This record gives sequence, C-alpha cells and structure tokens, in this order.
Amino acid sequence: MAFSRQFSKRYIFARLGTYGSETKVFAGRDLFGSKLNFSMVHGELRLLGGWPLFVKNHRIEAGHVCAFMFEEEEEGDLSLKVHVLGTVPLQTI
Repeated sequence: MAFSRQFSKRYIFARLGTYGSETKVFAGRDLFGSKLNFSMVHGELRLLGGWPLFVKNHRIEAGHVCAFMFEEEEEGDLSLKVHVLGTVPLQTI
C-alpha cells in the first residue's frame, strides 16, 4: 500500500520522518488500533509490516472503497483511520 509522492511530502513526511515510523491504524469500531510500520520508498509513503494482517482482520477485500484519514492524537502522535465506504464492481479483462 502506497501514498503518492506529492501527498506524502505535503502532509506526512515531516510528521513521520524518512524511515520506519510506527503508527496506529484504526478501522470501523476498532478502539485499540493496530501498529503498522510506514517507510518512505522512492519518495512514496508505504505501509509495510502489518498491512496484510490488518486487511484480513478487518475483512477488507478487492473492490472495497476506502477513505484514509490521518489525524493528530492528543499526545502528538499521528494515527490513520481507515473507513470502508462500500464496494465497486471489479472489471474483468
């Protein structure tokens, strides 16, 4: 999972640094969140360790439309909230 270079530089880069930051990610009614690792790869912010397990645990599937919201917590940490908005039909080739 990657976020564009332009978005990463403008909104996230200064908060997470350039390499290996751990961030809490929440979905739905999950109150505790999962800790995932972010890293800058070729100028893009990428979710690394933990993303496949997060997707599985929250039953996110191909075709789901998701909104990603970065929020600053009271402690100053940055968290990511993932909202599954619905599905779109997958086109076959």
